[in-house]
Amino acid sequence: MSESVVTVSELTRRFGDKTALASVSLSMPCGAVYGLVGENGAGKTTLIKHILGLLRAESGSVRVFGLDPVADPVAVLSRVGYLSEENDVPGWMRIDELIRYSRAFYPAWDDVYAEEVRQTFGLERRDILGAVIRTIADEGRTVLFSSHLLDEVEEVADDVTMISTTSGSSGV
Repeated sequence: MSESVVTVSELTRRFGDKTALASVSLSMPCGAVYGLVGENGAGKTTLIKHILGLLRAESGSVRVFGLDPVADPVAVLSRVGYLSEENDVPGWMRIDELIRYSRAFYPAWDDVYAEEVRQTFGLERRDILGAVIRTIADEGRTVLFSSHLLDEVEEVADDVTMISTTSGSSGV
């Protein structure tokens, strides 16, 4: 777990007069479960969108596999799997089926970005999801797990970063 898969340096993002991220820096090691915890509106989704290349850094930098995800989205996204907090998972699909389904789209993924995914699954599936996240990390992949609940993230994460809103801006 020595090399960094994701490196964020002094990332700042504003939406109008609201600062969503203020000088955020972090490094995610290869093969680890990296937890990102913060209240709703703290900037977790904004940070993830930068990592995925969906938002361009206004200041600071984001590197995924050493690449700028905005400048080289194909190279980055071809190696990334993403599971959103949106409840768009078929209710009939078991966790193992979801993993196989996702891997069909991302056969060589190196990373999984799971954003508040425990909201997507029923209570009976949440423990299974933690086991799946650990299994993926044990395969040498990096998992970014985001939630507003610290205890959820602590169950599976190797490293945890708290992101908080202070004076209208988010930082770690």
